Amino acid sequence: MTARDKDRSPARAQELDEPGQAGNDAAERMARAGLTRVLEPGDPRSGQWLRRLGPVALFQRLRGEGPSLPGATAGRM
Repeated sequence: MTARDKDRSPARAQELDEPGQAGNDAAERMARAGLTRVLEPGDPRSGQWLRRLGPVALFQRLRGEGPSLPGATAGRM
């Protein structure tokens, strides 16, 4: 068993699951999946937005929910 396999073991998975966490994980997974469709890997501006806002908030802003993103110009969008 490798170190990577140990991280995937059922005991480790149980340690990570906390009440109320599943909904947050699902929202984050959905946001990250959506972001892969619209952001370019390695783009410094989108990486900055992701670090600053997190995947869920960034995806919401890209969908037009909330204030505009800093540095988002019409040409960039």
